[in-house]
Amino acid sequence: MNDLNRRAFFSRSSLGFAAVALPDWLRLGFQLQDPLPQDQGVADRERALADTIERARGRGKPVLVLVVPEDERASWDRARSFGAILNNGPDELFLGLSLCEVACAQMDEVQRVVGKRPEGEPFMLLIKQPREANAASGIAALPDLIVIDADVDDLNETLRGGFSAQLFLIDLDTDDPDAANQPIRLRGEEELLELSIEIGKRLIEEAAGDEENFDRSLQQARRALSATRIGAINDWIDGAESIDEDLVSGGAVILYAAAKSAKDGQLRERIHRRLQAVTRRILSKEPVPGSKWATSSGCGGIRVEGGGRFGQSYGRCGMAHSHPLSERFLHFYSK
Repeated sequence: MNDLNRRAFFSRSSLGFAAVALPDWLRLGFQLQDPLPQDQGVADRERALADTIERARGRGKPVLVLVVPEDERASWDRARSFGAILNNGPDELFLGLSLCEVACAQMDEVQRVVGKRPEGEPFMLLIKQPREANAASGIAALPDLIVIDADVDDLNETLRGGFSAQLFLIDLDTDDPDAANQPIRLRGEEELLELSIEIGKRLIEEAAGDEENFDRSLQQARRALSATRIGAINDWIDGAESIDEDLVSGGAVILYAAAKSAKDGQLRERIHRRLQAVTRRILSKEPVPGSKWATSSGCGGIRVEGGGRFGQSYGRCGMAHSHPLSERFLHFYSK
């Protein structure tokens, strides 16, 4: 898990706040409403999902949908939990994510784009590329939908935060003489780690666990790349110093297949590290299709990366705090 900025956290955490009724202006500081410009909405998110599916098809990957609930409160729980996972998740998570293209969408939008949907609003949904349609029937094949659900109630409760930043810390044993030297631990870190590892394992199982399906994905990925690009991948596998990030992402299935068949453990680890690093950077630094990144430290308002702002800013009053794991979160497009 990435190191958290502990010094910055404590610099924001010196003041607590008594439990009193909040005026409207203060509630606006940390109750998330509708921060994005109104011209970005359902149509934009549907188009982003369709584009992601098309890109994934050429790369031989499934699409991982981060499901946006209809209910506003549930939607912001997901915004925080997805933000915490993508910003703080372990390497095991990003190896699994390297084999997917990722987008955010509501289930009705999935229905309109791919022609079907599962029941309810699962935590995540994997859209797997369909097998070749039967040409004689003239009926296009629909993709397989794999529900990836998770019990995140405890994590959501933790990430919702509170008025005192001290609520985020795991209590130390004050009778222990070495307590002051123990590393700072945050509530939710352990749950986040376990959840992320399980998601990563599940994604690898679904994307690469079936040899026949994975071989078909590999052939798709190879057909989409030129001989020059495939040659660049092979050169890097053979020891070339660098490889373009776009090629790592676009050729992730090819790279993973090389690692899977490698007898040299060091080569396998080298490929995995590169896939993890590139996927982490893309998903944590660039907008996830169907959303934007946003940040909040409490009542100072919400800032949408790439433009846009919600709420009024009253300075860092110290009267409310966001959990450090989810200060940066996904902001979903409005209707």
